[in-house]
Amino acid sequence: MQTDLWAVPLFVNARVSVPILIFEPYIGGGIGGICADYDAGASFANDDFVLAYDAFLGLEVGLGNLALGAEYKYVQSEDTKDGFAIEGGGPLCSSRCRSDEVRADARQPSMRSK
Repeated sequence: MQTDLWAVPLFVNARVSVPILIFEPYIGGGIGGICADYDAGASFANDDFVLAYDAFLGLEVGLGNLALGAEYKYVQSEDTKDGFAIEGGGPLCSSRCRSDEVRADARQPSMRSK
């Protein structure tokens, strides 16, 4: 019997990090939901939206305006209407551009000579 599961997680997360030189270890977690569509042949086929949470920890390395990272994430849901939960974890790799400077106006002031 083949079982198919498609799940789309939607989370609001909080993250705490401690910058140390070019390294930034972090930990976090969040709450949200998972939209799941599953099919187990003739037994059952259904879709559901269930409450879920996630927890993660990782390390970013800053290289100028680029940050490269590795993370482990765990996800757990409450039971679906058919009585099973979605749970699991695994490693992730990430990259992002970061900026420590925010400018409200990039124009140069005009100079007038008399």
